[in-house]
Amino acid sequence: MTATPPPAVPDTAPAPSVPPARGGFSLDIERRTIPDAIRDYLNRLRSGDPGALPSVLGIVVLLIIFSQVSSRFLSHINIGNLPGQGAYIAVIALGLVFVLLIGEIDLSAGTTGGVCAAFAAQGIFSHGLQHGIPGLLYAFLLAALIAGALLGFLLRMITAPLFVVVGIILCSPAATSTSSPSLIIAISVGTAIGIFTGWLVAKVGIPSFIVTLALFPRVAGRDPVHPRLSADQRQSIRLLERSG
Repeated sequence: MTATPPPAVPDTAPAPSVPPARGGFSLDIERRTIPDAIRDYLNRLRSGDPGALPSVLGIVVLLIIFSQVSSRFLSHINIGNLPGQGAYIAVIALGLVFVLLIGEIDLSAGTTGGVCAAFAAQGIFSHGLQHGIPGLLYAFLLAALIAGALLGFLLRMITAPLFVVVGIILCSPAATSTSSPSLIIAISVGTAIGIFTGWLVAKVGIPSFIVTLALFPRVAGRDPVHPRLSADQRQSIRLLERSG
């Protein structure tokens, strides 16, 4: 008679705890050096992902072409003017980044920026929008700002409609005699336009491509405020056209 072996005792030792990863990205828990980043970029290039390389190469090609066309292109005066001339484009592009990240598109950014700039220019040049634009258009501007603010509050927004309210307050004749209120009013106009288009896209359900294509490109290239030009201003424009 053979003795039976004792039954195996299960191992009840607690398993070592693994600390949770910080976030869902490998970059949060892995240390990368500059050579590692360069190797990763070269691997992406071999796999067919150029990244920003075509844009950088395009800029280099344009620099070579323009420098050959004009000897003044690489002068310090022209290089200093380029950032100022492209600043407004960079600001608009920063706003469009968030639109593209959520898979939408905005075709009205350039036109909206032009409308806001026109209102700002008229307010600064004429010492108040009420002097620079016709009375009917001035009343329509106030009504549009009020409607945009009310729509923003109905959509339970806070910052955007409050900014539009500030623009409504600054539209008074006493507040638009300097440049700063006119600039704030221009931004308020753009904010009101954004509230309206956002409501059409997010709440009504119209695709952003249709909304921005239908509302704004029709007025692209036109003067939205019909400025009242003086004789000296018309003469200046004629001289500029002849010199150009």
